[in-house]
Amino acid sequence: MTTAILEGKHDSELEAILEAVHQRRKLMRGASKAVAMVSLKIGDKVRLKGLSPKYVNGSTAKIVDKKRTKLVVVLDTPVGRFKGRVTVPADCLEKV
Repeated sequence: MTTAILEGKHDSELEAILEAVHQRRKLMRGASKAVAMVSLKIGDKVRLKGLSPKYVNGSTAKIVDKKRTKLVVVLDTPVGRFKGRVTVPADCLEKV
């Protein structure tokens, strides 16, 4: 399929292909967030990943609260401007 796209065989369908890819990625992100929300619990030790600014990635923290779609953590060691409680998307945490 990718070779055919690169060769121009699907030029008339490129916009539809882009929209389909965008929708699929959105669906996959939603699924990973849902899995993270049910698998992580208050009190779990976690590592931050996929966040901006990048210097917070790799920091460890403890989950202290759950919101509707995000989790609240307290970093083990303050990093940059992040001190105390930090609210992050569930899919940006991995259990340690």
